[in-house]
Amino acid sequence: MTTNFPDMASPESSSSTVEGSSIRANRIDGWEEFLKRPSPLRVASVRDVFGEPSEGGQIYRWGVAVATGAACDPVTEAITRLSCDGKVRKKDRDVDLLVAVDAAIEQFNDPTTPSLTLAASAVRWAVAVDRLLEIVEEHRAHELLRSLLDLHEAILSRASMECPLHLILGGELGLTLAWRLPDLEATRKLRDMSIEAVAQWCSGEDESVASAIEGAVNSRLVLASLIRCKSLVQKKTLPRPRKTKALEEQDKLSVVGSSSAGPALKRTMRRTGDLLATWVVALTSPGGVSAFSNASSRDVKDDVGGNGLLDRATHFDREALVPALTAALGSHPTGGRLAWEVSLPDSMWCENDAKLAVLMPEWDVRKGRTVIDFQGDSLSLEVFAGKSLALSGVVETNVEVDGEALQSEGDWDEICRFSDDDVHYLELEQPWSGGWVLQRQFLLLRDDRCLLFADTILPDAKNDDSIDLTRAKIQSTVSLPVGPQVVVKANDEIREILLGDVSGKQADRALVIPISASEWKVGPTRAKLHVQASSADSPSRLVFTSSGTGNLYLPVWIDFERRRFNRDRTWRTLTVADALRICRPEEASAYRVQSGSEQWCVYRSLGESRCRTFLGKHMMANFFVSRFDMGDGVHESLITVDDEEV
Repeated sequence: MTTNFPDMASPESSSSTVEGSSIRANRIDGWEEFLKRPSPLRVASVRDVFGEPSEGGQIYRWGVAVATGAACDPVTEAITRLSCDGKVRKKDRDVDLLVAVDAAIEQFNDPTTPSLTLAASAVRWAVAVDRLLEIVEEHRAHELLRSLLDLHEAILSRASMECPLHLILGGELGLTLAWRLPDLEATRKLRDMSIEAVAQWCSGEDESVASAIEGAVNSRLVLASLIRCKSLVQKKTLPRPRKTKALEEQDKLSVVGSSSAGPALKRTMRRTGDLLATWVVALTSPGGVSAFSNASSRDVKDDVGGNGLLDRATHFDREALVPALTAALGSHPTGGRLAWEVSLPDSMWCENDAKLAVLMPEWDVRKGRTVIDFQGDSLSLEVFAGKSLALSGVVETNVEVDGEALQSEGDWDEICRFSDDDVHYLELEQPWSGGWVLQRQFLLLRDDRCLLFADTILPDAKNDDSIDLTRAKIQSTVSLPVGPQVVVKANDEIREILLGDVSGKQADRALVIPISASEWKVGPTRAKLHVQASSADSPSRLVFTSSGTGNLYLPVWIDFERRRFNRDRTWRTLTVADALRICRPEEASAYRVQSGSEQWCVYRSLGESRCRTFLGKHMMANFFVSRFDMGDGVHESLITVDDEEV
């Protein structure tokens, strides 16, 4: 999804800067009168508005660690505690607020597009601005406030309504300034337009949430802003020095004196918040960490616990989200299948606009989960084997055709998605140079706790008929990044690899099988799986290579069920027949995987759609996976994908 951000360098900007200085040429409306006021109006305290989460400034640190990938810095700690508690901790007193204010002004005046972390920082400074007026010089306070007002105005005029910046800078920032400085003309008038900005963002629902979860790591920042906006909109934060008839008429419309904050807005905020909160919980892992973020469980302490973001997120739908969060954190034993699974959200979440997917056998984190980020032309994975992160990072792919290296020429796009009680399935496609396409499959067998990861390299169906690629020689390599706390154990005799915990306490966690390769390392094979050792700047990687002609299929089978690791196992390439003729690998491929008495079959058609036969199964399909009963020779279909569905 491409988010439309404002052009902060636009000549239409409402302010100008003097070269070499952050001093603005124009003064804030009513600033002189504001400074001369006999006494400030009494405003609702942070605790009055937000309750217990405001203690220690926690509510304004929600999501920051996940977004930045590290613990909150001392300035963030100091400014949030100052704004909420009126003081800072002894350990944060070394922070030079004057230097911090100047740095913030410089950041907010930067003409480049603001990031979401910068937007959240602007809100933190806004809530502290009344305190800062007592600490810093008047010109610094003016410049900080001027920068915040310009950010708010620029976003309202240029950001798309579904953009998270529209919510945070257009909505929450304006609401916060109107709340903290109600006796300043320039900020008091921001409230209604800011409520409207919140309403506009929430009305986008699916599109707004897709924009919020893009890249995964900023989703908590956006949810935190929405939760705070909900309180700011629904609670009376503007002081009422005296009642007038006009104010009484306004109050009949809403508890905050604005028609924009009526029942309709509350409903859209709840619907949008429920969807975003579910995504945030789905992206949560044990310890409260989040997908694709480098932040540790210690770093995200403000998000976890009774006053944390995750707990408050469940308030949008406690019946579904409380058990979902409990399961995602793995904080309580479940004794097998979750007794309250009927009330849980779906266990597969995919948003093609955000290019993000989460596949879970069930919500219980002990069963593992797979998170896929396919933004742009790269693809990142997080594959959990129980609570252990087995695979983590960017999947690297290299393709050569007739000795010439190909390049990706576009973004990933979803071409097929399916979910039921047996499986979750996602298939993606990406165009490559030379008239080729790369298709990537993720199939999660929910009860069996297996994941099929497979690449298919095919000529693009849009190619000119005069281009014949059927005899082209293909060589492909797929490199899967191993998790940071995983030890790789390669077998000396067969082409399988075990992934275990570095600590050794949990022993083996996943078994990786290259099912298109020969089982034994001796003898010929068209495919190989080996380990690339880690280096100072790169983790260990599982490297799967294969070669073929015309079309190529590269399937990898990953088993997460530890009880099967000690069983005898094998895998074989099956014969596929078409009208009494054995098919070549570039036409169709089939494989059998066996662990003890359990067996599965995988079939993939690579050529034209035809009725073919393998292991007693006759079918016309693009893709098929089954459990196979050796005793009676029956295939129990887990998924069948027809050509029309891709």
